Amino acid sequence: NGLVRRVASALPAMAAAAGAPEDPRWREVAQRLLPMPRAAATDGSGDVWVLAGAYAENTTGPPASWCYASCPGCACGVRGCAACAPLPAGSQDVHTYAVFPAEAVNFESSAEMLRVARNTLRTSAPWGQQNSFCAAFSSAARAGMPAAEWLPQLLQQLDKYTQPSLIFARPFGGIEYAGALQVVADLLLLSVSPIDAPDAPYAALFAVDLCNTTLAHANLRFTRLRAKGGFVVNGSWDGSAQQLAAPLALRSEAGQRCRLRMRWPVARVRVTLLRTGAAVPVASHATDARRFEFETDKGREYLVEVVLTPNKSMSC
Repeated sequence: NGLVRRVASALPAMAAAAGAPEDPRWREVAQRLLPMPRAAATDGSGDVWVLAGAYAENTTGPPASWCYASCPGCACGVRGCAACAPLPAGSQDVHTYAVFPAEAVNFESSAEMLRVARNTLRTSAPWGQQNSFCAAFSSAARAGMPAAEWLPQLLQQLDKYTQPSLIFARPFGGIEYAGALQVVADLLLLSVSPIDAPDAPYAALFAVDLCNTTLAHANLRFTRLRAKGGFVVNGSWDGSAQQLAAPLALRSEAGQRCRLRMRWPVARVRVTLLRTGAAVPVASHATDARRFEFETDKGREYLVEVVLTPNKSMSC
């Protein structure tokens, strides 16, 4: 559901970029998809996404309940599922593939959708599940789950299974383990494609909540991380001041409009061309004080100086 939803919503923009005609059926597919199935976990932890292994028929409307096909205690009969047991801890996180890698749920999703995503991760607790290692942690970061709830588990897994050669290896599994490196990038720069505007992605920098972790006041730095839209970005963060430690250095490889989101509201921003120092006009976002954007030219490099206004009530 998540992958189909993401692809169907992105196809019109992809066609426009390729100069191909749009098929009206694409939007129809996205509009007619059923909601991602969910149910209330019987342990009282709240709604979670479930696998649609079976459902109770309801002749007057949509399916009345959904069943997690392989969880213990789920009484599935010929006509559907009578109840849904809570997801067992250590479950494979296929339920949250809609967050990552499908990107059908992200920072731009509704508060309710993000709440269910986070609750599903808390209930299934896939942190040590081998097949989930490449996706679970990125799903948590992209659903806005505080790092205190998953970063210790990531570090625990790395400490336990990293070999002297620095290769992460467990008794079973293979190349999927390499995918866990994505969460390191997500902590620093996270590309977000709004579902209703997939052709207008933005890069969220240092956006993950690191409070109550070993990185809460750490100085962070990255080089040459890629952001959607054809941008290569270098950045650094002063953990004590809760500010960028230096201007962002950004190269535009496609000449697209650059959209950025900071951790805190922007008090002041200045964008200049790296070679000439010429000022570049900047537009603030209409509703989000953390975001701004500016036009770029293909092959040009830019410096982005930003002063933030940290929210003291939310600071660590």
